[in-house]
Amino acid sequence: MTRLAADALCPSSPATPGARLTGVIEPGGRVANLPTPLPIDANFIDQARAGGPLEKRFRFSSPCVEGRCGYWTGHECGLIGKLHEAIVAQVSEPSLPACAIRAECRWWRQRGRDACAICAFVVTGSEGAPGGYIST
Repeated sequence: MTRLAADALCPSSPATPGARLTGVIEPGGRVANLPTPLPIDANFIDQARAGGPLEKRFRFSSPCVEGRCGYWTGHECGLIGKLHEAIVAQVSEPSLPACAIRAECRWWRQRGRDACAICAFVVTGSEGAPGGYIST
């Protein structure tokens, strides 16, 4: 995929006002996508923090900040490449999961089906994973 337009969404962004809630982390550590992203605000963030780190319980998306992100390589998101190399052999997803942001997703635009195959296993802040992102 080469369509990396500036309007791309980061599919695993921090919880910040204006981000969209796109998934919930299931007890087994896998992301269950919501059918419709829900915008979040400071009130949601404050209330939800009472239950623990938000990014370990929810998946958020927001506009890709490109060069302002530590994973930006200069032309694409380096995180999905690292994650892909780390677990692609361990993941076998024959069909694409439902995803409300696929058309805008930075990872989809870079890696297509390969990104979708591992996306449900990416949990921001997971311990012991490359970059602290893959659920174990």
